[in-house]
Amino acid sequence: MILAINGKTEYRIEGEYEFAIKEFCDLFNKLTGAVLERAQEDSDKLIKLGGVKPKDKGEDAYVIRTEGDNLILSGNTNRGILYAIYTFFERYAGCRWFTSDCEYVPRKDEFTIPEINIDESPFFWYRETFYKDAFEPSFALRNKLNGHHMQLEREHGGKFEYGLGFVHTFHTIIPQEEYFKTHPEYFPMIDGERTTGPHHQICLSNPDVLKITIEKVKKAFDENPNVKIVSVSQNDTFEEGNQCRCDQCSAIEEEEGSPAGNVIRFVNSVADAIKDEYPDKYIDTLAYRYTRKAPLKTKPRDNVIVRLCTIECCFSHPITTCDQVNDKGVHRNGSFIEDIVAWSKIANNIFIWDYIVNFLNYLTPYPNLYALQKNMQFFAEHNVKGVFSQGCGEIKFSEYAHLRAYVIAKLLEDPYCDVNLIIDEFMYGYYQNAAAPLRKYIDVLNKKAEEENFHFGLYDDPNRDFLTKEFVDYADSLFDMAERMADDETILYRVRRTRMSLRYAKLFLMDGSLEERRRELEKFFEDLRYFKIESLLERGNLDSSYERMRQIVTPEDVERK
Repeated sequence: MILAINGKTEYRIEGEYEFAIKEFCDLFNKLTGAVLERAQEDSDKLIKLGGVKPKDKGEDAYVIRTEGDNLILSGNTNRGILYAIYTFFERYAGCRWFTSDCEYVPRKDEFTIPEINIDESPFFWYRETFYKDAFEPSFALRNKLNGHHMQLEREHGGKFEYGLGFVHTFHTIIPQEEYFKTHPEYFPMIDGERTTGPHHQICLSNPDVLKITIEKVKKAFDENPNVKIVSVSQNDTFEEGNQCRCDQCSAIEEEEGSPAGNVIRFVNSVADAIKDEYPDKYIDTLAYRYTRKAPLKTKPRDNVIVRLCTIECCFSHPITTCDQVNDKGVHRNGSFIEDIVAWSKIANNIFIWDYIVNFLNYLTPYPNLYALQKNMQFFAEHNVKGVFSQGCGEIKFSEYAHLRAYVIAKLLEDPYCDVNLIIDEFMYGYYQNAAAPLRKYIDVLNKKAEEENFHFGLYDDPNRDFLTKEFVDYADSLFDMAERMADDETILYRVRRTRMSLRYAKLFLMDGSLEERRRELEKFFEDLRYFKIESLLERGNLDSSYERMRQIVTPEDVERK
């Protein structure tokens, strides 16, 4: 079927979704030079947007089909129609959207397509990669991300929006400053006293706490019809949890064999209270830190989502193959495997909260890229319905942020895709002629961690054991080569910004006089500003980043020899 030739087309377009019509026409024009007109009554060659329902009932399911001389792109929702459009241009025209401002749309003198009969849906139904650039509609929509932080409005087909905050909402539901003085019984009993703190929880066996929670959940749904999920989830905490240990809460925890039992019973009560009035909505909670272990008796309701968190895992190896044991004698990834297996037996809606960046060192070389696909496949095989991959969402750049955002988006759509091809396409699309040495650097870095069995969590500083002088010298030579091969100033800027990761690690490894190290540190921060890199660590900025690095690189009383 010839859709266009020499900048001309005999086809006309029809549909009711104006944004989708504009997207198709704009891409078609970029691709072929042809201008698509609206269909008339006598039009016999049509591109039809909408009108056909996919077999899958999911919101994001779509159909791409040729029927005679017509091309049909449709979906269950407006978002599904858009996904049909982007899939069509990806598969049959070779278009790619690598970042929010870097796309590849080839020019075709003749645009011919075969017979098509596609009826499918992205694998996971909640898909979010938490990188700032990925929030932009030009990236998120075209790469089929539909999570809460994506900047997708109604015209874009919407998204899965959370109410009452995205996570850690006990503080929001039962604020300490509002209730503690008058109702200390709403808060956890620890060591015989009702107490509060930034990492403390609430008393989940208190009936008034449940009543207030239900009221606020209903209000969140009522105030914003776009809200699909309300999070009723524990406050952020460390291993100890700071959960309530009153007699009732303690009895439930003992009966369930896990503090998660108390949480799930509470959340189930909320879910039961809203299911009839809000039949298409969900209550979300966490299996995180002290609640990661599944309860023995209580199963989450069908309208409850459990977000299981990987925070304790090693991230430089696939979850299923890492052999590291922590300082408490616990197999880091093995214990997570036990927990996800247990949850998958009792929960219909499991989401994963995964961690894909070093929180303390956003720029450090972080060899987790080759573990991502095996982990995503592991999630898929254990009843996981959605994934939130946490990168550095508050700033625009970290170590290979754009590459990770793209790769993860593709894995969320299809965890069994050819991930090496995806990486190659990004590298050559984004870095162009400079791609080969940078692709080699990625390969050497990630294979070094895998083959030499180095383990990395969320807070590890760069170290000489992994980043040996030989490795750093070789990496520098690859970046030197990439800079020489850069096509133009735009590509050179990208290469040099990417190189900031290696330069950051070298600050930790520097020898030399105090004055030499000071000079290097000042130059590094000058370049951070030039490359618009806003922070080196979570919840930080350049000032806090500088103070931390000054203490590490140039301690006033230390002269490195």
